[in-house]
Amino acid sequence: MVEGTGGVDPAPARGEGATPLDERCAALVRALRQNCPGVLPEAPLPPGKPGGAMPIDPKAYSETVRVAARQGAAMAASGHLPASDDELPEVTIWREGTAALAVGVRDVTVGLDEGSITVALPVWCDQLPDGKDAVRVTFVVGSPDRPAGLIAATTGEPDGPPVVLRTWGEQLTALAWQAVLDTAATIAAQAGTDADGTPLVATALAAAPDRLEVLPQARQPFDRMPSGRAVTP
Repeated sequence: MVEGTGGVDPAPARGEGATPLDERCAALVRALRQNCPGVLPEAPLPPGKPGGAMPIDPKAYSETVRVAARQGAAMAASGHLPASDDELPEVTIWREGTAALAVGVRDVTVGLDEGSITVALPVWCDQLPDGKDAVRVTFVVGSPDRPAGLIAATTGEPDGPPVVLRTWGEQLTALAWQAVLDTAATIAAQAGTDADGTPLVATALAAAPDRLEVLPQARQPFDRMPSGRAVTP
């Protein structure tokens, strides 16, 4: 269990070595290479070149977003990341004045539909009739037939108990969205590199009931890493 204020680090700092999310996404990409030959780039991509859309199984995607949410909670609370999944927090406690909310990051789930991603976060507080409920945040993204890049839209307020949303609605939305973005970015980074040896970046998300697609791409020419920091293949 960790405590924080409900904020989410917009760019979690990485220490030396792989994070739990890196390891989870690396395993996911290895399985994709094995099961879907030819989907991922085998050679470094030239600047601005996209790779193929990466189809992610809904169950695997949900498990990976859960790890991202747990990492986000750990970073917001302590500023550093544990070395393994087992050390990531299961629950994070947020405080705002006299109010407190427990968020069950270990039990975050994700549902996919045509063009949308819904992240459900279990929550506990004394003001809830049964002590426990869930907040569901839905992001409207592109679909495989109608891609929309990394643009996403959500309602002004998530679906959940008003007593929780009044104080924590924005923070819960931020936690959910950061987990979705971190997952996409890490999957793309594990998919390959550009001509400078820099990991690929995610440039599109597309959702369907049977999969989540991530589109990896090499950085644009203006965004290339300086040659002194890149690894030349």
